[in-house]
This record gives sequence, C-alpha cells and structure tokens, in this order.
Amino acid sequence: MKLEEIKSEDLKRLLAVKSCKLDFKDVTEEDLRSIKEINLSGKRFDGTKSDIDLEIISLLPSIEMIGISDFHISQEIVDRIIKNRNLYSLEFTDCTFDHIDFGDINPDFNLRLKGIKCIPFKYPKLRKINIAGSIVDFGCFDLTDAEILNILDSKVFCIRDLDDFDNLRSVNFDGSTLYGENEKIIPEIKVSKDTTYSHRKNMSLYNRLEK
Repeated sequence: MKLEEIKSEDLKRLLAVKSCKLDFKDVTEEDLRSIKEINLSGKRFDGTKSDIDLEIISLLPSIEMIGISDFHISQEIVDRIIKNRNLYSLEFTDCTFDHIDFGDINPDFNLRLKGIKCIPFKYPKLRKINIAGSIVDFGCFDLTDAEILNILDSKVFCIRDLDDFDNLRSVNFDGSTLYGENEKIIPEIKVSKDTTYSHRKNMSLYNRLEK
C-alpha cells in the first residue's frame, strides 16, 4: 500500500491527527515515518464498523507501539506487524484470532491481550505475560523463560501449581477465577518460595497491566 492508495476516510482522519495536520492531503510519507505509536480500531465511536485496513502498518516503518482493537487477526497480519523491527509493544483488545505463530520474537517484546474470548495459539515465549479480561487455557503458555505472569480479571482454565518454576519472580491473578481439572474452581495455587504471588478477589482501580 502507498500513501496515495489510502481510501479509508477513518484512516485518513487518524493519520492527519497523528501527523498534526488539519487535512490528510497535507500528510507526507515523511510524516508517516515519524509516527512512533498508533491505535487502530475496527469500530467507530458509534459502534459501526470502521473501514480501516491493517495494511497501513507497512507504511509506518518507525512504529514502536501499536494498539489493535476489534479486528480479526490472521497470520498475514501478525507477520506484517512483527516484520517491523522497531516495534517493541503490541496490544490486542477485543480481537479474534486464527491459529497464529509469532515466530522467533525478542523475549523482551511487550505483548498484551485484553478482552480476548479465545487464544487459539501458543503464546510466545516472553519474559512478561500480560493478559486481562480474557478467557485463558493455561496450556497455551510455555513458562520456561517467563519472569512475570499477570493474568487479571480473567477465567483461567487448566491451571496448575507453579512451584517448580523458579524463574517466575511475580505471579498475579488478581480478579481472576482459576479452574483446574473438570473445570473445578481452585482457590489458590502454589508458587516457588521466591515468587511474589497475588490473587485478590477484586482488582484495585490502579491495578493495570505492566507497560
């Protein structure tokens, strides 16, 4: 996609705002190269479907932080996103997914999931796992290299004790309901003696995912 090929009126308005321009016709490719952070939504404020195309990501070579909400995410989209080596933070909110593979990404990459009904893929091996308001099958995680595990205000199925993971420095299940075998609710799980553990029934107003 090229700048002159953009037809989406929603996207034109967004890019004009991000470029500090009054009109999209004044936006240049240099402006797009200066954009470091963007939020792309598949819905407008009135709830109708946006006409934004996620192909726009290929026009933002300097992008570092992306927020994507209310889209269906395919492997093609993930490949396009991860291809940008400047990117270090990606957040998906209220999205649906194909069975995707994030490939060999930096273990310090900041991936956050919010409001996800199903995670039909293996969560990448990251040092920080940040999920909120979602339905989670714990089997999707490989915790070998994980240091921080935040799963907040979610339903977590197939949970297990984590006392054999000395690499985990912090485990936080605040606001979440934990389910073991036969979907039986488990009050608490075990963690390593050196791991900070929190599982408060209600989340604090200020308890948010790590940035």
